[in-house]
Amino acid sequence: MFTASDIFGLPFEAWVAIATLALAAITGLLTWATFALVRGAEHTAERQLRAYISFESVSYGPLQNSTPVYFNVTLRNVGQTPAHSAVVWSAMALRPYPHDLPLPIDPATKSCGTVGPTQAVVTGGESAGPITMEILRDLYEGRGILFVYGECRYKDVFGRSRTTPFRFTCGGPHPPVVGSMFIDEVGNDAD
Repeated sequence: MFTASDIFGLPFEAWVAIATLALAAITGLLTWATFALVRGAEHTAERQLRAYISFESVSYGPLQNSTPVYFNVTLRNVGQTPAHSAVVWSAMALRPYPHDLPLPIDPATKSCGTVGPTQAVVTGGESAGPITMEILRDLYEGRGILFVYGECRYKDVFGRSRTTPFRFTCGGPHPPVVGSMFIDEVGNDAD
């Protein structure tokens, strides 16, 4: 038999305990959801505010017999904050096409420092020697390929290390167009 203080066969104190446990569980879920929102907002703010060093342009020339080939690569910080401790290196390599040889990593062309928002960094160099008629013929006939490649390493304002590699080609499947290079299918994966 139920007493006046029983609700659905349980004493009032039991219902208070059940309600308290339910409120504690709901409060725990709300706390977890709030922390998840805060973490998500921090990640969003970091993605929106951090430095992004990106490729802007590449040029080379001249492709003439008995002269070296010069190249310039322009990278720009398109983010909203500076990139600190930036190190940029670049190189040029001529290879037969198709090729499976690794490109040498030669940080001989190097610059360091802070790259502010909207600021550009230019890196460049020249071929190891003059271009011969045979190399020119190979480039224009698809048997040779010219690479301009390198990377920029830097730290964003959140202290995370970032890398922007770049790799461009002319020759091979894309005959040279004066001053223009093609973005290679590999070697351009920034983080």
